[in-house]
Amino acid sequence: MARKRKALSKKFGFQKGHIPPAKGKKLKFEPKIEPEPFIRLPYTVFQSRVSHKSSKVLEVPDVEQSACPPMLLRPRPKFPEQIDEYLDPTVPDPDNHTYKHYVPSLVSVMWNSAIKKHAFEYNGCDGDLDFDSHAAQKWGFAWKERLKCVKCGFVGQFHKLFYEVNSPAPGRKAATINMGIQAGLMTTTISNKSFRDITLTCNVIPANLSGMQKLANKVGSVIVNFNRQDMKDIRESLVAENEMVGYANPVLVNVETDGRYNNPIYNSDVTAFQAGTQVVQTMVENNTKLKQIVSVYTGNKLCQVASKLRNKGIEVLCPNHAGHCSANLAEDSVIGNETEYARQCTIELNDNLKIAHVTTDGDSKAVNGITNAQCSNVKVLRDIRHLEIA
Repeated sequence: MARKRKALSKKFGFQKGHIPPAKGKKLKFEPKIEPEPFIRLPYTVFQSRVSHKSSKVLEVPDVEQSACPPMLLRPRPKFPEQIDEYLDPTVPDPDNHTYKHYVPSLVSVMWNSAIKKHAFEYNGCDGDLDFDSHAAQKWGFAWKERLKCVKCGFVGQFHKLFYEVNSPAPGRKAATINMGIQAGLMTTTISNKSFRDITLTCNVIPANLSGMQKLANKVGSVIVNFNRQDMKDIRESLVAENEMVGYANPVLVNVETDGRYNNPIYNSDVTAFQAGTQVVQTMVENNTKLKQIVSVYTGNKLCQVASKLRNKGIEVLCPNHAGHCSANLAEDSVIGNETEYARQCTIELNDNLKIAHVTTDGDSKAVNGITNAQCSNVKVLRDIRHLEIA
């Protein structure tokens, strides 16, 4: 390969003794022509001075009846609009009159270092230090600030007024407050948009919605992995406790299981499919009084990407379409298929435990899925009441 490159360079490259055509000549560059400035006149000035020619060119003649150089834009509105009243701040540095999230100890470090540096560099200045709101850097709900003197030209160094998440990954670290907000929202029914509305009502500068959603996806995957590891620890602990109390077969466990849906799966008049679009199948151990969750399966038919593509006339099928798909169930699949959901929970359970008895609803077929995944018969106990988990 190297020989081919060398041969090509000898054939098509500059040969030895080649003289560039511009050698010894002075290069001339055309002077850069600055574009004519643009100007937007007030409405009254525009009406009294601008002349409309047949070429539809807006010009302002001077005393010699020559066109002035500025290029005219459409005039400002005759009367100020409502949005102008909000954009015009009533006080200087309006961001300094909002609520922000700071770590007090880090704020103390910033103030003390800035006061000492200001006294050293500008000895004799009696000006007050204030937050430089125009240079503040927002990182979600966290802030990176610096101080400035209102009298002299002193400007302090930037300080991170938040703690960062310890991560071995390269790049900028996430702020603990942003991660904590997403972790908290995972335990509530409040969305990122609703949380931003709450912060705006409290006069708090919110984070960007798309940035919050990206962080929510990362936090969600971490929480899922954490919960799966926690359930695995519970299953291992059950085996150890069964062996400790003297079970003949310590891997045997009694469970109860049921599925819960976001909507009732009956009385659906608006769609040809079942009304439920999300399901959570929970499996709880019955060996102890704690009733700990040992396995969970979540099913989802909702996919925002597929919905947007269908509105554009593009036929897509979930969960196999290209790109990101948040659904793991097909739109026409039976949402009440507890047989399949119980089978998935049993597959996760098989690493440590083996089900001996299962308690289900009177009409549930979850036992069929458990038998299929476990490859052995399971005794089923019918309960007329649904499983209820606080």
